[in-house]
Amino acid sequence: MTEFLELEAPAKINLLLAVTGKRADGFHSLVSILSKLELSDTLRITPVDAPGYMHLSCPGNPELENEQNLIIRAIRAWQEKSGQKIGFDLLLNKNIPLEAGLGGGSSDAVAALRGVNLLAGEPLNHRELHEIALGVGSDCPFFLHQGTCLVEGRGERVQDLALPANTPAEVFLFRPPLGHATAQIYGILADRGIYSEEAEVHQKIRQWQAGEVSLDELVFNDLERAVFHKYLYFRPLFEELRSKYGLCPRISGSGSACFCLLPNGFNQDGGLKQSINEHWGEEVWFCKTKILPA
Repeated sequence: MTEFLELEAPAKINLLLAVTGKRADGFHSLVSILSKLELSDTLRITPVDAPGYMHLSCPGNPELENEQNLIIRAIRAWQEKSGQKIGFDLLLNKNIPLEAGLGGGSSDAVAALRGVNLLAGEPLNHRELHEIALGVGSDCPFFLHQGTCLVEGRGERVQDLALPANTPAEVFLFRPPLGHATAQIYGILADRGIYSEEAEVHQKIRQWQAGEVSLDELVFNDLERAVFHKYLYFRPLFEELRSKYGLCPRISGSGSACFCLLPNGFNQDGGLKQSINEHWGEEVWFCKTKILPA
């Protein structure tokens, strides 16, 4: 068996996140366009000769080193479904911030799922991995695909999506020194009961793909309503970034990370950071990255 396997677990942004209602199973119905980013965590998986053994190390984030981590849950589910009892030593290096809406935990889990399946000679096919991924988290099935995808339902329906040729590749990420609990943000949205119409969302996606509307006209996130309701410091900054730099800032997922798609030739990174620091202080996390191609 291979000595070890190292995989990248890319972050994601939601170019579009429409919440269209609440399902009978308690989950929300979504229509979302997700893109993977060059920003990634790395996961090293080393098989060990100790059936059922599992140990996860995450330097700098000891709170992640437990059985509730999605990595461990994904591998345990894979062991049960595949019948494989191989032990694993896992080393996770985090670059994606926690509680940011960038999908780090889900991406890490799917990297683990793909990795252990490869190391074991691929006993499970894509459909079976998809079933496990959906059981681990709603964002997880998306990370079994490449590039940008249209994701619907509670995350179970995933379709590869080609980005128009003129889509900006560079992404500017920024996150305040405060994370968001996803369940809490969805709870606020549910209490307010303001949802998107699914047919209207699909129509806008078709118009965007046909070149009838721009990406800036497409990009939106229903969860921003809940975030803006709870955290008043987002809206003033977003308004300044629109008026001063001509950008279209958005929250990714439930936040707290935000992003701007940078037009070609944008050269005001320093001023952009200064404006954000003036609003949110010096502890803001920044990252300039790119959308991964399909």
